[in-house]
Amino acid sequence: MSRARTLEDRYRRLLALYPPEHRARHGEEMLGVLMTAAVPGRRYPGRAESAALIGGAIWRAN
Repeated sequence: MSRARTLEDRYRRLLALYPPEHRARHGEEMLGVLMTAAVPGRRYPGRAESAALIGGAIWRAN
């Protein structure tokens, strides 16, 4: 039985798209900002948040 994913787990999966060097330098800070700004009780990142994180990861990879 797998454990249920939390909002933090889902944010970490999105942040895993960023290059390792960027994650090492900024990952925990980015996660902290995302968690602080999240609506209490939210289980999934919003579409706009997800799109922004994916776009940022693509931009950083280039």
